[in-house]
Order: sequence, then C-alpha cells, then structure tokens
Amino acid sequence: MSFTFKPHTRKRKNKSGFRARMATKSGRKILSARRRRGAWKLSVSDERNCRRHKQPLPRSSSNAGKTLKPYNHNWAKIKRKKDRERMEKRAHAQHKPKGQ
Repeated sequence: MSFTFKPHTRKRKNKSGFRARMATKSGRKILSARRRRGAWKLSVSDERNCRRHKQPLPRSSSNAGKTLKPYNHNWAKIKRKKDRERMEKRAHAQHKPKGQ
C-alpha cells in the first residue's frame, strides 16, 4: 500500500506560490483577499520568512489584522434580516399621508 500524499517543496511552490498566484486572474483575487484580511503569509512562498522571524510580515494595508467578516456568522440569515428590514421601511414609506 502506498501513501496518497507525497509532499514535495518544488511542486508545492509551483502550484501555490506567489508567482503562480500572480499568473492568473483568480490567483490575484486570492492574494488581494488575503491582503485585505491581513493574513500572516500571502502564499506558500512567504513561509520561510514567517518561520524565520516568528512574526507576521508587514503589510501596507490599513485593514491589516482586521477581518472584514467574522467567520462564525450565518451570513444568509443576516442578509434575510436586512432584506426584511428594507422591505418594512419601504412599506412604511408608501403608507405615509402625502400632506405631511
């Protein structure tokens, strides 16, 4: 029996390193999302620097370290609630007398 996962550093960097991410449109979206989130490392290529210094790499983003959305929320439920409030506000505005 052989193992299915056989890690190799070169293959890993070629597939998910910084240069590979920058080569495609979707990869650039991934990097920008990680920058927005203030991630410790943008890609696999940053791992050596993070391990060596034991601290996050400096990012120029003003939102560094602040996540835009906490991961423990049910976003569908929140969206439904906002839609409901919007509809109630719209219905309330329609029923106002025109003289006021």
